[in-house]
Amino acid sequence: MNLGGGTLTLTGNNLYSGGTAVDNGTVVTASNGALGTGLVSIANRSSTLQVNSGVTLANLVTLSNGGTLNNSGTLNEGASNLNATNGGAIINNAGGIITANQIQFTLAPAVLVNLGTINANVTFANFANTVQLFTGSSIVGNLNLGTDA
Repeated sequence: MNLGGGTLTLTGNNLYSGGTAVDNGTVVTASNGALGTGLVSIANRSSTLQVNSGVTLANLVTLSNGGTLNNSGTLNEGASNLNATNGGAIINNAGGIITANQIQFTLAPAVLVNLGTINANVTFANFANTVQLFTGSSIVGNLNLGTDA
């Protein structure tokens, strides 16, 4: 979806399985089935996926080239990884829950802001990354602030 810098809010359930690419704007998920069942890719630094409070997504999500995940709901990647390649930002707001095998940031500096709960190992490549952990937040897993991943 190329939104030209705008915002699209999806409130209903969608049945497609082909995946969703967020490019150049913000997609707001306001229902559990808003993004169908396929992969969700957040394409660049002008692209954001916003998961509203009360929404549970089971879609696999990837970030690339500076894309942003802004989570206030529940993102369940299960045994899969949540990858941010070539930069990106994950903002897990108060009440937000992210569950994955691993959250991996590679190839460029990245940002993690956590006010909620992350159930995953979190690994950053060796760059000047930004990590903000707030009172009441938790990471249930390992936090590795610099590897050659």
